[in-house]
Amino acid sequence: MEEFIVAFLSLACLILSVLLVFAIVSYSRVQRARTKARLRLNKYTSAAEHRSALILRELDDLFQKRTGLSNSLIEHAKGGETSSSFRDQSTDFMQATVETTAKLLNQITGDECAVSVKLFFPDAATSKPLVRTFFRDHRSAKRRIVEYEKLEPYGYEKNSILKTIIDTKPYITFEYSNNLDLNPSNYRNPNSNWRSHFRASAIHRISNPEDQSPGQTYGFLCADNRDGNFNDTEVRRVMSIVSTAIYYCIYATTALEFLEAAER
Repeated sequence: MEEFIVAFLSLACLILSVLLVFAIVSYSRVQRARTKARLRLNKYTSAAEHRSALILRELDDLFQKRTGLSNSLIEHAKGGETSSSFRDQSTDFMQATVETTAKLLNQITGDECAVSVKLFFPDAATSKPLVRTFFRDHRSAKRRIVEYEKLEPYGYEKNSILKTIIDTKPYITFEYSNNLDLNPSNYRNPNSNWRSHFRASAIHRISNPEDQSPGQTYGFLCADNRDGNFNDTEVRRVMSIVSTAIYYCIYATTALEFLEAAER
């Protein structure tokens, strides 16, 4: 009987020892998994915070330039600056917007983005507004400016995304595609060689944010890249902020030019 009890206790101790080892190993695995998950979360949080900080910094720099431009326009309206000063500062600000937008979209999409501002201007022959590129980021301008100058100006309907924005009812301000090759027959571009430059595009209307009438559309803030990753959240919001700033810059500059012409 005693031998049985001893054997039973020995077996029980062995089983408990095995269970204890198994529990320790399992706990260790769980802890390692938790540690890895925590590190991944910290890395993701750090990257997200870094990107958010960069976006805010770039937008802050841009709106400091916008404030400087506003002061210049006010001074000109008061007669305190030369005729060319407000035009030069407006041009500098517009170029800064495309450079800043390119930096921001590079961060958000993870790909090199080309950014441009295309504006409507009246065609004297037909009285129909045509589209022309007035500003490009410096990097993409080196590759595209000569090629696209041969194609412009053109009617907005020759670009499918521009046509969608202008013709869609009810009124929309933003449209994008992350894979223009998915339905190649549905995408049109005045440049038949567009695939050599990009495969995805995002475009935001430059218009009065408080007026949805067609006459309040000045043009478009355009972005494209090869890998896509455009979206209806971060990308749309950034392009909306920049487009509004561009609108007010054009509006104020145009108003001063009319004022200057009336005073002659």
